[in-house]
Amino acid sequence: MEKILSTLIRQIYCHPVTMKNNTSMEKLLNTDNIRYYSLGRYALESALRMLKVGRGDVVALPEFICRDLISSISQVGAKVKFYPVDQYLNLACGLEDFPHSKVIVAVNYFGFPQDLTVFNDIADKMGAILIEDNAHGLLSSDLLGIPLGTRTQIGIFSLRKTFPLLNGAALVVNDNELAKLLPKQLTASVKGASIGFRFKKILRVLVPILGIKPCRILTNLVRIMRKLRTGQPIPLPEINAEKIIPGNPRPCKLANKVLSYVDVAAEITRRREIYLHLDKMILGFGGVPVFNSLPDKASPYVFPFRVDDENIETIMKYLKKNNLDCYIWPDLPDSIVKKTNPYYRNVWLIPFVW
Repeated sequence: MEKILSTLIRQIYCHPVTMKNNTSMEKLLNTDNIRYYSLGRYALESALRMLKVGRGDVVALPEFICRDLISSISQVGAKVKFYPVDQYLNLACGLEDFPHSKVIVAVNYFGFPQDLTVFNDIADKMGAILIEDNAHGLLSSDLLGIPLGTRTQIGIFSLRKTFPLLNGAALVVNDNELAKLLPKQLTASVKGASIGFRFKKILRVLVPILGIKPCRILTNLVRIMRKLRTGQPIPLPEINAEKIIPGNPRPCKLANKVLSYVDVAAEITRRREIYLHLDKMILGFGGVPVFNSLPDKASPYVFPFRVDDENIETIMKYLKKNNLDCYIWPDLPDSIVKKTNPYYRNVWLIPFVW
């Protein structure tokens, strides 16, 4: 088992690629109604503008969400209202308590399919558009084999969260009438990658030669140098994250080609295997997976788990020993931070891409 886990961990750092094939987002999702962007936030903003969402309109988001997603809604002048989720990240209220909205965003957390039954019912009764936020689930399908992000009128994808890209996201429209409103595809960005991104790209090539630990040591040295220069080992969170989307919306050149270098079936298997290995390990150290099981056809983005303060240090030591990282998620919206729900604050993630 340890040898298998070691191989899977190595693939986190040296992501497996295949000879160029005919796979594409269009073939994977069985649609040509796709537009590519640099960030999922730009894709969501574009969707809202397409739907003519603006001042006075309400967009419903889950309370358990990264605060930077709000910037897409701020950019069009609309208002955000939040709905609660339970500890399993399912909707935790009914129609009577759900904010009346023009647009509802339902999230497939960490590549696991969200149950859309209640969301569809609420959207139908409100006359709202339901958007499936599938930033975490590019390669996932539900139990019926339907790709996540194609189960509602509009889906949002973040390719850069699944693969080591400079940037990359997509807006997918699954409604023929709405598809007529899609904007033209933006040209690819010619802006070069940052020094940090290029350095990490070099390290990925060196992993098979040097091994993982030396590459991690080099990464830590870069962080030390950055701290000496800027006072911070890693870049600070974005300023005004709930209002401003950073950079520009144009995608990198590889955004619409990344799947042509991926063996999709093998990638899904790899992610599922490492998830199941970590599931046993985390339980042994007092952690509890966010989800009770790994559904068939789900391709997990990360391994998400909950853990009490007294056990997190032990888990982090084990992860560090095995060259795995861990971080808490999400950076909650300002208006949600003060809420008392403890299960919004103890979710940790082990990433599957370095």
